[in-house]
Order: sequence, then structure tokens, then C-alpha cells
Amino acid sequence: MKPNLIIPGAAKSGTSSLHEYLNLHPDIEMSREKEPYYFTLNKRYAEGLTFYDNLFNNKKARYWGESSTAYFVDRVALKRIKKELGGVKFIVILRDPVMRAVSHYLWQVSLFEEFRSFRNAVEYNIRTPVDFRKPGWGGHFKSYYEESLYGEKLQYLINEFGRKNIYVITSKELINDANKALHGCFEYLGLKPITITVDIKANTTSKIDDRKGRLRSFCAKAIRRGVLDFRLLYLAAKNKVGNVSKEDLIWLRDILEEDIRLLQKYYPDIDKRW
Repeated sequence: MKPNLIIPGAAKSGTSSLHEYLNLHPDIEMSREKEPYYFTLNKRYAEGLTFYDNLFNNKKARYWGESSTAYFVDRVALKRIKKELGGVKFIVILRDPVMRAVSHYLWQVSLFEEFRSFRNAVEYNIRTPVDFRKPGWGGHFKSYYEESLYGEKLQYLINEFGRKNIYVITSKELINDANKALHGCFEYLGLKPITITVDIKANTTSKIDDRKGRLRSFCAKAIRRGVLDFRLLYLAAKNKVGNVSKEDLIWLRDILEEDIRLLQKYYPDIDKRW
């Protein structure tokens, strides 16, 4: 079995919750490993599509899905998907692009994989696009800016796969009325609606508010990994790490303004939906 349904992102927009919600439908089986990154990681891609045999086991399902969020940004992966999967369906979940970037950054800080200030981290990503063939220390990608370019990314998806194969919801819609949001997904997939009676909030970003707490957690993780870099300890202790100001939010929104306008050409009311 190979996937015919993909949630490519955007990261930190509710993809984990959506993955689990969709898995509740009897005609959908979502992969046991939520983000296998099969089409991104060369080593996995070299295994061939039999790689997915260990991720799916419901032969009666109509859809087999996975939710590797790198696909939203990684054009190499999207070219591979187009070549290997043909008429695959996409469900994209979005949130306010500035707050998405903030959540992504704070998540990396909470994992002690990011030691720069928010603005420095975003500026670095603007200057240096992520190499998706080379995951970071924890296997993650610091695509703070790139992944918030919704207009550019969705325009590419639409051009490559067709508008009819792409369905967009927002995290706000999923949180406010999960059944209504999911019924839209099921209708798009040509499936009968089901009523969801559970409330799923998966993979939320943990918070470490105090400097001492950050230091203790970082030391513990570093020791477990067998690596202790005192330069990173110094950075972890700095107050600017993990702090995002109102000025930072305004700065990033100004940078993203043109891309938001591009997105609105395809989804005119999107800024009201997130």
C-alpha cells in the first residue's frame, strides 16, 4: 500500500491533531509514524515504496495518509510525490503565518535545538534556505520563514497537482468546530461523514519560562546525548532566547505581507479563517 492522501503542513498548525482525527474515519488509515519523511530523506526514498508496508495494514481503507510537514516546503519531495503517487490528494492546514513561525521557533527552543533570538533565527532562514536532505540535530528543520510563505507554497502545489486535489482548512476551524472542519475534509475525499466525539490536541509546544529551568533541561538533554557544548549553555541562559516581542511580530508580518496577498488570490477570506 502506498499513500494517496498527504497532509504536507504547515508545521505547527495542527497537523498532528488533524492526522489523528482523520485516522478515526473507518475508510482512512493514517501512517503509524506521523512524519516518515519518505520523499524527503534520500536514504528512505532509496528503499522504494515498499517502505510504507510497515506503516499501513488496513487493506480495506480507501485512503492511506501520512503527514510529513517538510513536504510543504521541499520541492524535491513534491517532484518525487508527483512522479510516484499520481493523483494523490492533499489536505493543508494553516494558521496565522506569523504565529506559526513563532510557535515553530518556540518549539525548537523548548527542544534545546535553537539558541538564537527569534529575529536572528528568522533572518538566518531568509538568507539560508533549509537543506531538507540534512535534518538538524534532533531530526527537525528550522524553516521558520520558508514554511510561513503560504502563498508561494500553495501556488506551487496548485500548479503541480491541480486545485481540485488540494483542500485547505485552518487550525482555528479545527479547534472551534472539529466536526464541521472534518466533514469538509470527508466531503472533499468523497467519504461519508462521521461524528467525532473526542477532543484531540496533539504535539503542543511545551514551555520553559525560567532561565534556570532552561539550563537544567538543556544540561540533562545534552548529557543524555553525550554532548555538552558550553557555548550553547551560554546561549541557552540568555534572556533573548525564547522571547518574542511585539516589535518582532510586526517586523515579520511586514515581511510576509506580499505573500499573504498572493495567498488571498486563491483563498480571499483566509485571513478571516485563521
